[in-house]
Amino acid sequence: MDKNPDLQSWARNIKVWEPNSWKPYLDQLLDAYNQALKFKEFHNWLKDTFDGKSIRDLPIELRDSARMCISGGGSERNAFGGLMFKKFGLGVVNCKNYEQSLEEYERCGDWIEMSVREVVLGWEHYDEVFLHPLKEIIDQLAKTLNINVEEPKIEEDFGEWVKYPDPKLIEKLEGFLNSLARMLEFTNYYTMLMRYFLLAPLPMVARFLNIEIDEIKKLAEIWNIEFVYDANLNKINIEDIERSKPYELFWVCIDEKCLPQKILKMFGYNGLAQKLIEQFDFILDTNISSELQRLWEDRFTSLKAFKESSGWSIDRRLKEILLSTARSDKREFSLLLQDGFIKEVKYPAVDRSTPAYDPIADKVVRESVITTKELSPDKIYIMRFLNLIFPLTAMGFLVPSKMEESGISFQLNDIPILEKLGVLFQ
Repeated sequence: MDKNPDLQSWARNIKVWEPNSWKPYLDQLLDAYNQALKFKEFHNWLKDTFDGKSIRDLPIELRDSARMCISGGGSERNAFGGLMFKKFGLGVVNCKNYEQSLEEYERCGDWIEMSVREVVLGWEHYDEVFLHPLKEIIDQLAKTLNINVEEPKIEEDFGEWVKYPDPKLIEKLEGFLNSLARMLEFTNYYTMLMRYFLLAPLPMVARFLNIEIDEIKKLAEIWNIEFVYDANLNKINIEDIERSKPYELFWVCIDEKCLPQKILKMFGYNGLAQKLIEQFDFILDTNISSELQRLWEDRFTSLKAFKESSGWSIDRRLKEILLSTARSDKREFSLLLQDGFIKEVKYPAVDRSTPAYDPIADKVVRESVITTKELSPDKIYIMRFLNLIFPLTAMGFLVPSKMEESGISFQLNDIPILEKLGVLFQ
């Protein structure tokens, strides 16, 4: 990433408020979807070819491949047979795990009956969990960009994917996982921008991109943001923002219709793509968990540098709330507003009267209870609060979780370096 432009320069250069600038992102999504669809079709091919059959029933040219799929690699940690059983459901009929399937094959040989369970890439409901949400994102963005997207035609020789002794499956998996990794919020500027502006006062958007109201509206249309909010949390149609005071408005992409919300569920931290990649960490050269740890460290370093160079500071009462939330077993706090000001905050605090022993951690831990803190008489104006916490939301440390008529809730992201956030505010 060092040789790439920073997010702001990139966003301004490609003019992210222009629909055409999102065509490359749509192409990236389509590439990921096309590969994801191939694995569904591969699973269908496995069912048609092996399900309900013994190895003896198969054509001679498929028998070695079947043996490899059932027992390849034996009991080794990353055995090919184990991959086929756990990630694609292919094994000996009525066996609950790979070890049992392998044992049954070693006992009965080619007489065993094979079965293919409804498992694709380790998920039992692959279509509902992964494929359909990805297709929904593509359809929404394509419609916004006025681009006609057709369902891809899969032309693949799946026999080559499991052909003995040189199956292409690992190569196909590696290509797919790398394409997903390139879509994650830490590596993809489009995804990163949606994290950056998941919640944003409109003046922040205008200054960052160096644009006016008309361009803000165009970006909102691409992201399917229908409403912005004023300090009293009144909804204002995006088309009517000129009639209000734009500098007093903000958007928050919590609505399931918003593109950033859908994208971050798919490609954000702890999103579906990350979880899928983590299932196959033995295939990729890079350990995704270690890489994410390093990237969070980089974000924390950037936040610390910003604090030191700009004098960025947060009201002491908000520091107390953030620290208490970071140290608790609950990660969410809620703001109650009145006339545009934060009247009170509900947040988790450790209940020191209820010690409990954690045998795994070998220490006493305490549960959290919800505490209410009134901010009167010195109430904090909501727009000031949103500006103060913007570095935290922009970098993904703090995430808006709920929007109600009387307030907003936030969640601290459950990240590997959460305890360091406390050090930052002390």
